[in-house]
Amino acid sequence: DETLAGLELTLKDFLERWLTDKKKQVRPSTYLQYKRVCGHITELLGKARIAKLRPLDIKDCLDDIDKTKGRAAANKAR
Repeated sequence: DETLAGLELTLKDFLERWLTDKKKQVRPSTYLQYKRVCGHITELLGKARIAKLRPLDIKDCLDDIDKTKGRAAANKAR
């Protein structure tokens, strides 16, 4: 069942699928930027289940990226 499978999907799994699709749609330089940003997000929230993510989790992730990777990286993640 597609709905039940989505409940178990981690953010890491979702981002990997998303990147695979994007790689076919964008220029290589754009893909590398997406991959870098997804790597930052995955470091912090990769194990989280999509269905369990809260807006506060995402805000905290972006704040952490801002502090550790810099404002430019956080802006790209937004």
